[in-house]
Amino acid sequence: MGLDMYLYRMNKSQKSRLDEIDKEFENHNEKWTEFYNNIPTLDNGWEPDESKMTDEQKRLEKESRDEYRTINDKYSEISKEIREAYGDADNEYGYETIYWRKFNALHGYIVEKFANGVDECQDIHLTVDDLKTILKALEDTKRILDGCKKEKNERDEEVFIVPKTTKIPLRPRSGFFFGSMNLDEWFYTDVKTTIKSFRKLIDNFNPENEALKRKECGMQNWKMTLQERKNIRDTIADNLFGVMSDDYVERVADAMLDKVVEDVEACADREWNYDDVRLAVGRVLCDSFGVEH
Repeated sequence: MGLDMYLYRMNKSQKSRLDEIDKEFENHNEKWTEFYNNIPTLDNGWEPDESKMTDEQKRLEKESRDEYRTINDKYSEISKEIREAYGDADNEYGYETIYWRKFNALHGYIVEKFANGVDECQDIHLTVDDLKTILKALEDTKRILDGCKKEKNERDEEVFIVPKTTKIPLRPRSGFFFGSMNLDEWFYTDVKTTIKSFRKLIDNFNPENEALKRKECGMQNWKMTLQERKNIRDTIADNLFGVMSDDYVERVADAMLDKVVEDVEACADREWNYDDVRLAVGRVLCDSFGVEH
């Protein structure tokens, strides 16, 4: 797992509706977290144990599930609309315009400049003027590097030598899973590629009808409720049916649950979806067999 960032664009009215649904999810979780944390559970520690629940607890648990299903249906509807509006979009956030992996300098710049330094894997909404500000920082960084010579460091890696008195707008940042700290050719390529992508996006963007959202995949600070864990577990099982004997599905789903939940909590938005779980299952399986992902 690494530090991934995505830039999406969508219709402004759709974004407004999606934000309202996100708020409904948030309110639902706040309303029911204490309830799920205080009802009897099975030995796995997360699934409600109906045999030990009172009639009132059973009624409330059903009410919670019905509420969640209603909100999720709204979410599915707007997700479908966004996919159809952007024919090649592959998710509910809209059209994935740009993707970065471990470009920690850009990550740090956006967090400091447009999120008041708050880095909680949150969505950050950007305007076209914001993109122009970022583009200028990228262009200034490239201009500085173009004027610097390159030398090999102690690890025999070729890096740009920037004078200590020169301030680079985008400089590598340290952090968990944040990638290289070198001003090397990889960094230079990320800068050049992003400049090209931003210029194209700005030239073709319609500020009257569209909105931008920068989404990060990094380390999270939220934890799932018991109901969410149950939903995750059911989704894992759904992925496994047809791949292995039904006799093994339930046991494998239970065995994978903790690691899949940990992955989703670390690498998905607060309101995770089916695709987040599917990707997490794949990453967990890759880790189990030593396969790079």
